[in-house]
Amino acid sequence: MSTTERIAAIHFDTRSVEKRNTEIEHERAIAVYDLLEQNSFAPIGHQVGPYDLHLGVVDNRLMLDIRARDGKPVIIFGLSLTPFRRVIRDYSIVCESYYAAMQSQSLTQVEAIDMGRRAVHNEGAELLIERLHGKVEIDRDTARRLFTLIYVLRTAGSSTMPAAPLPRVLFVCTRNAVRSPMAEGLLALRRGDAGRVSSAGLFGDPVDPLAVAAMAELGVDLNQHHSHILNDVLLGDVDVVISLSSEAAAAFDPPPTGLIVEHWDIDEPRVSEGNRDAQLNAYREVRKALEKRIAGRFSAESGKMP
Repeated sequence: MSTTERIAAIHFDTRSVEKRNTEIEHERAIAVYDLLEQNSFAPIGHQVGPYDLHLGVVDNRLMLDIRARDGKPVIIFGLSLTPFRRVIRDYSIVCESYYAAMQSQSLTQVEAIDMGRRAVHNEGAELLIERLHGKVEIDRDTARRLFTLIYVLRTAGSSTMPAAPLPRVLFVCTRNAVRSPMAEGLLALRRGDAGRVSSAGLFGDPVDPLAVAAMAELGVDLNQHHSHILNDVLLGDVDVVISLSSEAAAAFDPPPTGLIVEHWDIDEPRVSEGNRDAQLNAYREVRKALEKRIAGRFSAESGKMP
């Protein structure tokens, strides 16, 4: 590593990071530490390094204020964050999924989600290299760490940028008759909009009447639900897949590249015995389990359950 073509110190506009949460602060701290340990950073046409880099977000632009170690200005310029919007959104979604998985999922599932996170991270790094072309030469590792800092600034600091759209969620169970349509109805109710929520099954069956009855108690009408088969779903139109049966989970092992896949272990209520009231209670228990998982997984989204 060159002793001059490198970043020696990095500073943030405090207004850009004052609203960070614990996970984002952790991301920032690790990225800064790794960046200062090793990086390659060479502003085109300038050879007065090592450099102090000042970062901030102003009017949807990432401002890079590059200075010599004695404080003298080298170059200052802004990069539009619009080209980064989609990849930052995807990275935010997969990070949220990763943090949630660390609390409740197996090591194998966490590692699978982390692979998706790394893929999106690499995509952001390549985009940054492209956007800095002709201004600053950086290597891939430096780009990855700088992209993390862009994500932090974009997520925590800029009030001028519009909020990222809610992730498009697909719930999948075995027959799209009980668990996945119930989950679809619950998340749509929470969001107040069904436009970015859907469900499917490995096979298709008519919606279960007891699922209809259990959801009607919350004012959700499943009578209009039409079963969808997974093979007919365009996964490119989905951000997050949540499997609700072991059979559905197996259909996404390994997870498709670029798709966030999670598994929730939700009981099949149709195996319950007894009279109608006893069976309906089993469906209510499934509804409650789904309510709990949805409230925890999508707690950062606007809207509340009744």
